Amino acid sequence: PAHAVRFEDGIPSHARLVSGSLWSSQGAVSEGDPIRVDVGDVGSGVSVEIRFRVRVDPALDPSVGEIVNQGWFRWGTEAVATD
Repeated sequence: PAHAVRFEDGIPSHARLVSGSLWSSQGAVSEGDPIRVDVGDVGSGVSVEIRFRVRVDPALDPSVGEIVNQGWFRWGTEAVATD
């Protein structure tokens, strides 16, 4: 089990969070940049689903080939990157 788990994810450049789209199957959500979910305690074998949407800047230069994003789960002294 993991205690006091927190998820954080910065909104990538050239994108913005769609207001009201942050959702989690467990814990309290906080929209901002970064977005945060205070998940709480997670038992062994338990899954927590977190969803959110971003909108890509319509004025994005076509030469930008991709937008990259990385979220993090943190608890205690541990940190694990999301896919």
